[in-house]
Parts: sequence; structure tokens; C-alpha cells
Amino acid sequence: MLMNLLPGLRDVRTPLTVGFICAFTMWIIAGNSIPPQNKATGLVKSIYTLYAFLGKPAALAAISFLAYICGVLVSTIIEWAAFWIRAPFTPPILQFRISRMARADLASYIFSELHGVPYGRVRYGGIFESRVEDLSNPRRQAMLATERGIPSEEGRLCREIEDRLAYEQDQLRVKLLVSNPAIYTEHDRHRAEAEFRTGVGAAGAALVIALAINATPYWLAAISISVACLIAGEVKRREANDVFVQAVVAGELVPAMIGETIEQWRAFHSERPSLDPLQVTDSED
Repeated sequence: MLMNLLPGLRDVRTPLTVGFICAFTMWIIAGNSIPPQNKATGLVKSIYTLYAFLGKPAALAAISFLAYICGVLVSTIIEWAAFWIRAPFTPPILQFRISRMARADLASYIFSELHGVPYGRVRYGGIFESRVEDLSNPRRQAMLATERGIPSEEGRLCREIEDRLAYEQDQLRVKLLVSNPAIYTEHDRHRAEAEFRTGVGAAGAALVIALAINATPYWLAAISISVACLIAGEVKRREANDVFVQAVVAGELVPAMIGETIEQWRAFHSERPSLDPLQVTDSED
């Protein structure tokens, strides 16, 4: 029973916590302007009257509900803001970040599937694309190969597969829930932790700024805690994506787009045998 309740508690925890942090922030900003009960008029007086009628338990439940609704809105805004802040530095579809170990496992899986494509063709295709970029940008010609970001053998196709995984995230969650609930629970735990830490970090930053303005600037030192929470959230989000990748590598998930991408690579390279430098060398010998 507890295992069935945990996913729901994870979804409630983040917006409720963020909502209470936002409510406390608003209290710090505008709390002094709220008149006491004996001087209240209009809407504020009506709120005091309603509070006295309902009592503390019902009032706390109502405040918690409003905090939850506020947290849902703020959490959504935070997620979108985090997405678009990263977008200028990384194409939006490449926001599906994974660790190096997961990328290496994905590369091994890809090349095991590309048994019909010679090894040199995949490598040559990626390097050829980077060389074209070098010719079109003189500044790139002065950089080192690592600075230009020349892809390795697995780099180009791995990035394309990651793009496909990013497109299919919502559908993959449903497939994973049906095929392997245990792996889905692990992914959902990391995802919920990422959302919680990101939401608390962003809302906490607003709280620290409000305290610095209304109390003392020394509160700005606490902004490092919010930054640490945001970084921890990104780490957890990457771990959640790693679970997806490992599920694909283990055969628990078979994303349709990945199969289509691999078939496209096979068809593309089978029509261009002259692009394989290994075959050219063998023929010359």
C-alpha cells in the first residue's frame, strides 16, 4: 500500500513545498502592510471573519490547498524557465542530458545494432560534417580538434538517438510503467527528486533575495544553498535520463524512433560505399 502511495506523494511534495516557500516570501515582502484584525476593512476584514468562522484546522487546510495551487503554477514556470535558460547554450531538443557512462553504453548498443554498416563509415560521416563547418567558419579553423567538437565514432549517432529519446519521453514513461514497473519506479524517484530540488532552489533564491532586501544584505550569502539545490536537481535529472538509456540498452524499451534512425543510417551508408575510407584503403592494397 505504501508503494502505491509514494508516487502520489512525490507529485504533491514539490508543489506544496514550493507553494509554502512562495507564501513565506510574500509574507516577508507584504506582511507589514496587512492591517491587524481590529483595524481591517473590506476584503481583509472578510478574510479575518472567515478565519474565525472556520477555525485553525480548516484555515490551515485552505492555506495548504492555496499553497499547493500556487506551487503547481510556480513549479511549471520554473521548469520552463530552466529549459529556456539552457536553450541559448544548447539546442532545445538536446536538453535530454545523460552521463558519460550511459552514453558509452548507448554507443555500444548502437554499434551492436549497426552490424551491417562498416565501422569507418560512421566515423567518416561525423568527421566530414565537422570539416564542412570548419570551411564555412574561419574562426573554427584556428581551434584545436577538441575545441571544434569533432565527434567521435559514436558521438554523432548517439546525439541523434538522444534527440529521439527526448521526443519520446512521455510515451516511454508509459511503456516503461507497463513493461517494467520496478525500473519505472526508479526513474520516477529520480525525476521527482530533480523537480523537488530545482523547485526548492529557485523558490529559495527568491526567498533569500526578499530577506536581503527587507532584513540585511548578509542573507545573500545563503544564495549558495539555492545554487547547490539547482545543481543537485540537474544531477538527479541526468540520473533519471540514465535510467531510460539503460532500459533501452537492456531491451526493456524499444523506442520506435531509434529503430527508424538506425535503419536510416544503414540505408544511407549502404548507398554511399565510397565514403568508407577503410574499404578504399583495402581496395588500393
